[in-house]
Amino acid sequence: MKKIVLVITGGSVSGALIEVPKTKGELPHILRVTRENAPLGTPYDSTQFLADLPARVSAVATALGTTETSSVHVCLTAPLTLCQVQIVKEETPEPHTVTKSELTQMIKKAGETFVQAHGSLLASLISGEPVSLESLLIGSLINGYFVTDPAGLSARTREFHLYTSMSSRALMDTIKNAVSTAWPRHGDISFSSFPYVAAQAFNLLLPNRDNVIIINVGEDHSEVLMIWNDMIADRSIVTLGINTYLTEVGKALSLDVPNTLSTIRLYAEGGATPEASARITEASRAVRDAWMKAFSLAAGSALEEFFLPDHVVILSDEPSVATALTRTLTNDLSRFSLSDSSFNFLPITDELSTAFIFPEKVTLLPALMLASLFYARIG
Repeated sequence: MKKIVLVITGGSVSGALIEVPKTKGELPHILRVTRENAPLGTPYDSTQFLADLPARVSAVATALGTTETSSVHVCLTAPLTLCQVQIVKEETPEPHTVTKSELTQMIKKAGETFVQAHGSLLASLISGEPVSLESLLIGSLINGYFVTDPAGLSARTREFHLYTSMSSRALMDTIKNAVSTAWPRHGDISFSSFPYVAAQAFNLLLPNRDNVIIINVGEDHSEVLMIWNDMIADRSIVTLGINTYLTEVGKALSLDVPNTLSTIRLYAEGGATPEASARITEASRAVRDAWMKAFSLAAGSALEEFFLPDHVVILSDEPSVATALTRTLTNDLSRFSLSDSSFNFLPITDELSTAFIFPEKVTLLPALMLASLFYARIG
């Protein structure tokens, strides 16, 4: 069975055509991968983004080259979604049996409340009426013990972790129309938010690492995800990204965006001149300070409910930026660690490379690969 996976950011559409194995235990096959994006350095504009989106989806469809009936799975990242984890705690003098009806109503109410409370914030990021995207029960504690399915269980203390997300109706309608035009014979189309997909996929990728911070670096917006006990525990959007980094470094080097990116790639590979490396290091301090401020806010919010994970993964479709940011943040993030050890930065390229069967030449786009793993194994 073939599936089409699309990951859409505020500046790009990346796509993969995957073959899902029929036999349990076999690796999914990545048949083709492609990406269409605005030129680096182009600032995010909601109206222009929606106008350009159909052409980008069409270009991705042409590159993937399938005319067969396939399901299409769309994963939306910042700033195209907002999400929240709500924790509902209940306690009664006598044991109370949790019913499916109660859970359904609780989950539905969480989604509606989230849209009502924060819809105006989403509308400032992407045009259109805010609508609920996902309302999911992602974890339950019954009398203090984690359970997979709380329905039918009786307890005096109950805790439910509810994941809710929203997106723009105009955005989703635009994507549906673009998909129907690009793939006239497509099967079902589904939408998910990247934080939920990433948490699930990371558990598949590294099942022994249940606590981690994932920083997904987009063009102009990035998201900081806190994964705790294999669940998405917190997510923050920061208005920093690849373009921010290129702008600051470009100023220091007096170079345009393409030449700045070339120099950063050399720097990431250890091939930049000493003078260029020194300037990049200096320029990185401004980026570092902005990231530290954003991370401080994200960490402060997360610490209200749980301890910070001590492992960090930085994802970016531009690997040299991920490498440069890792070098920049390695020492400074340690101040937020609540233990004697500093944060450990986890590269996941090797794990992603062995999670699929790839064609000979393929561009490894981390967010797209995580989404592909999720949709191949769970979605």
